[in-house]
Amino acid sequence: MKKSLQILLTLAFSLLVTMASCSTKSQSNQKPVLSQILYQEDIRSFKLPGFLVRYVMLISEETRMIRPALKGVTSFTISISEDMKDSRNVFARINERLRKANYNSFMEVIDSDSRITIKALEKNGRIREMVIIIDDSSSFVCLGVKGNINPENFMQLVTNFTEDSKLAKNI
Repeated sequence: MKKSLQILLTLAFSLLVTMASCSTKSQSNQKPVLSQILYQEDIRSFKLPGFLVRYVMLISEETRMIRPALKGVTSFTISISEDMKDSRNVFARINERLRKANYNSFMEVIDSDSRITIKALEKNGRIREMVIIIDDSSSFVCLGVKGNINPENFMQLVTNFTEDSKLAKNI
């Protein structure tokens, strides 16, 4: 499972960087809207300051590869719901609202048990907010990362994951 998650994150972030650097769409002047959408859906979410998350990650060497991607992040919004009755419809509504707010879709993974989508709001080649939504048979997770984020920081994350994967194969 851990290896699958690393591969998924590597693919997602490489797509994110590629699409952010090659985007021909006009950049949005919209404000990040994830917190508003979650509130309208009556989903409880928590907002954490970016500096606090970065500080906590300094404690563990296991978070070493994630740290470069967090440069420019000002806050995290997280929501985790267990056994949500209407999660499929909530997932679809949130995705539709993000689309209407000019968030670019970077990746969608759908299988028989779960759905994952990654969307981002861009402006002037920078990411203002990235949203990851996961809906599976037992939980609904929504993570928003807000700030003035350089897509190159995520490229560094992909590089770190690739290097660690190569090291793991050689062991």
